Amino acid sequence: SLEPIFSEAIAYGIMSFSFSPDSQMVAGTSAQIGATITKIWDVETGSLLKSFYDYDCGPTFSNDSTLAAFEKGIDFSILSTQNWVVKNAFQNQNQSSTNCPAFFLAENQVLAIKETVNVTFTDVTSGVELFELPEQVMAIQYFPLLNIIASNNKGAINFWGINH
Repeated sequence: SLEPIFSEAIAYGIMSFSFSPDSQMVAGTSAQIGATITKIWDVETGSLLKSFYDYDCGPTFSNDSTLAAFEKGIDFSILSTQNWVVKNAFQNQNQSSTNCPAFFLAENQVLAIKETVNVTFTDVTSGVELFELPEQVMAIQYFPLLNIIASNNKGAINFWGINH
């Protein structure tokens, strides 16, 4: 059976949820015409930790849940989840693409960015693109326990081992 833990009346529809890897936070994002609202709650207490307005994508939590990446257009912001202050900000080099943070790698130093059909890996401190996945992809997922990336393209599924 199910038992409610927390409930909050809201005036907009949440379109997606993402839990932090440490299971301490949950983010809910609502995309309405002309505005995007993302709220982050403490899972245990239901208390609102932070509200963000007008980001296009995010948050993508780091594997240790200490960082969250957001995107608006070509601008990326890396925030500390301890105080929600921007630690780093940079622009994606591919300005003609739809961009979204996908996952963190290399002890939070690299952010995978899912563009329309490409995935680039960017240094979060400098914003420099380090490398690109050598194929176009429809979907991509990182499995931190196995240190493997799974992707698919035009009928093929690929697993990629990560070399540090």
